Amino acid sequence: MLRMILLSSALVVGLVIFLSFNSNGPSQAMKSLALGSSYSELVAIAGEPSYLTDGTVLAEEPFRKSESQLIAGCVKEAWYENVFNLPSKYAFCFSSKNKLLHKYHWSSW
Repeated sequence: MLRMILLSSALVVGLVIFLSFNSNGPSQAMKSLALGSSYSELVAIAGEPSYLTDGTVLAEEPFRKSESQLIAGCVKEAWYENVFNLPSKYAFCFSSKNKLLHKYHWSSW
């Protein structure tokens, strides 16, 4: 009986974490931020990113984007990792003036 309660509790906690990642934060920013939005607007909605790159790095170091994957003018890319460390991330590319140029949801599935 205790085992069932612990398992149920773990499932509920996991579901709450999953829903919080997908119902607000980076997911909400993906839906609501228009191109041209500022970096500070992103942080206000999604919080601080997991990490930043210069726009030339793929979802995982040390891999680099190919020429066709580069976003023209992107000098800062904010990455938000999935809380479960799944191969799923949100990325937001910004210009030198901190304006949103491109956004996408990366997944290796």
